[in-house]
Amino acid sequence: MNTDMKTVLVDGASGYLGLHAVKALIDRGYAVRALVRPQSRPVDRATLESLGAEVCIAQLKLEQSDTANDAALTAAFAGVSYGLHLIGSIAPRRGETFQGLHPQMASVFASCALKAGLERVVMVTALGADRESQSLYLKSKALAEEAARAQLAESLTVLRPSLIVGRQVGTRDSKLVKRYLEIAASRPFIPLIDGGHNLIEPVYVGDLALAIVETFARADLAGTTLEIGGAEKLTMRIFVERLLAVVGKTKPFLPLPYKLASVLASISEKISDVPILSSDQAYLATIDNVTQNNVLSQLTEVTPLNLALSSYRAYAGKVNNETIDPHKGSRR
Repeated sequence: MNTDMKTVLVDGASGYLGLHAVKALIDRGYAVRALVRPQSRPVDRATLESLGAEVCIAQLKLEQSDTANDAALTAAFAGVSYGLHLIGSIAPRRGETFQGLHPQMASVFASCALKAGLERVVMVTALGADRESQSLYLKSKALAEEAARAQLAESLTVLRPSLIVGRQVGTRDSKLVKRYLEIAASRPFIPLIDGGHNLIEPVYVGDLALAIVETFARADLAGTTLEIGGAEKLTMRIFVERLLAVVGKTKPFLPLPYKLASVLASISEKISDVPILSSDQAYLATIDNVTQNNVLSQLTEVTPLNLALSSYRAYAGKVNNETIDPHKGSRR
């Protein structure tokens, strides 16, 4: 692809999806500026630099009162053609809120992008984003889309992915996958809220990263909102069974009533900086999260779930410091 070395600013670049998106963009010929917070982990910054990204340390803030940060933010956006907005979390740290992480950060990013004259912006939110949702997470994601769209209009493309799985680069994972892998390694049983009967449509993180890249190349996708899912729809229980099989674990399941899960989540939120289980995660485990119109196959090839999950073999000690590329069926 001839990108004419266009520069893409990626916020949330040190996160799970961020690292993969940066890799995919650089692999396709884009120059990348990775916007990370001062609190970001040195290991993640080192990974970004090893991929070839220019790391810019600054925070998106509602109030422009920090002269040094304001200057760093202005410099980060200078000369940029495209923007990729990824900041967000399904389980905010203590002191953070969905409102602050999603609508507010989206508004600030859009304002910076507009001021800098960016040609295109891609924003990744979540499948099921809805301002009327009972889930505060999904509601805040919808409000974030509205906040960005109000400023960027047709220059904004929104991607709404289902559960993101797998790993190509870095040491981060989705919070849900990480939780189940940790439970499998340390507990005698696997709790599943409401028995894990809700439907999900897991998408391989490498596929989502490639879809992001393709979205920048497709002018016809400007101004659209796209649903992204994986190769199949299955219950959470079946997904966890497959995940455990990949890492060589066999554990019995313990159905956990939603009301009890809510109580445990409330306690976790009060005693942990990052809750093991949040109230929103407990609620989301009771509803389906599948696409109505999955466009992934229109943007890139779709990795079968068993191959996407194969990148977790490292947890079983079968792979050491290797990257698995499901599309090539090999480690590199």
